[in-house]
Amino acid sequence: MKNIRYFLSSCMVLQLLMLFPIYSRAEAIENPPAAKQENNEQVEEQNINTEIGHITVSKTKAIVGETIHIAIEPKELRVQKLLGRLHLSNNEQQYEQERQLSFTYDEEMKRWTANYTVTPYDLEGNWQLDVLMYGDGEPIEQKVDLVQIENKEPLPDKEGPKLEEFLISDHPEGTLEMKKGESLTIHAKGKDAVSTVKQTTVRLEGKETNFSFQLQYDKKEDSWIGTYKITEAMPIGVYKLMIELVDAAGNTSVTESQYVVSVVEEQKTADSTKEQSEEQKQQEETKVVAPPKEAIITVTEPPKQKQYDTSYTQAAEVKEKQKAPHNKGVVQPKKEDKKEEKKQQTGVQSSDLFAIISGGFLIFFILKSNKDWSS
Repeated sequence: MKNIRYFLSSCMVLQLLMLFPIYSRAEAIENPPAAKQENNEQVEEQNINTEIGHITVSKTKAIVGETIHIAIEPKELRVQKLLGRLHLSNNEQQYEQERQLSFTYDEEMKRWTANYTVTPYDLEGNWQLDVLMYGDGEPIEQKVDLVQIENKEPLPDKEGPKLEEFLISDHPEGTLEMKKGESLTIHAKGKDAVSTVKQTTVRLEGKETNFSFQLQYDKKEDSWIGTYKITEAMPIGVYKLMIELVDAAGNTSVTESQYVVSVVEEQKTADSTKEQSEEQKQQEETKVVAPPKEAIITVTEPPKQKQYDTSYTQAAEVKEKQKAPHNKGVVQPKKEDKKEEKKQQTGVQSSDLFAIISGGFLIFFILKSNKDWSS
């Protein structure tokens, strides 16, 4: 019995010795969170007066998992929209980070509110609040130092950005027929969960050639915008529209859009072809075809003959007739030839006919007078 009691008592002592260090370790593990909570309770609320209004932030220091409450009471009541971003202050040793905030308007409190919870990816450092306030006029921008985030071991950024929206102005999704000289206006929105989108490139990929151009970020529109013109150097064919996003950490993502660009030749319309055919016909009709030199016929008026004294001409004809028997072989052919040429050239005129008739009467009177003298 004594041995049994000794054995049982020794077991109980061993159990007590084994349990004692376990409780001490548990207490040591539970103590650090309590110390962290005491340090966080020292953080106070911060109030900032700016040009756009009064900004209130729930704490000036935050660790991973804590939520920051932001409230803005604008000076102007006619605020239509408010956009806000948290971004890490410039640090050469770290890549750029940015977080978008969604502000909502509280009717009862007459202020805009937003919340942000610190993630394990947030880098340690001072974070600024960048606010764009949209009212009746141009948007007003305000930047303030907001909070200091503590994160000794942030998780690395290994994921690429994601495409949220991609649109081509005045064109629905699908195949777009574009002619050379026409332009495309593109709007794109991207988001990166860890850092921020630093570059957006649009690529047109064809079977043989590729073309690319970069978009520019518009802070007011909160989107990437660019215009691309179809040039003469771009071959005719079908091109896929791809979007490449690059974040601040260097991660890349490529997304194929719902658009397909088909570059086609400029076809002539029916109206233009008709007009060209009509112009060609008119040009053919208006052309003057010069006839050959052999076919040219010139019509001229016959030369006017000089009017001589009829008595003189008649007397000359009588003398020629008297001399005709002596010179038949020589002179008559020449005169006949001349008369024929003259007739061929001028024809029988009314003046010649009158001269012949008057010559006949003159000969008649001469012969009659000769008879009288002979008698």
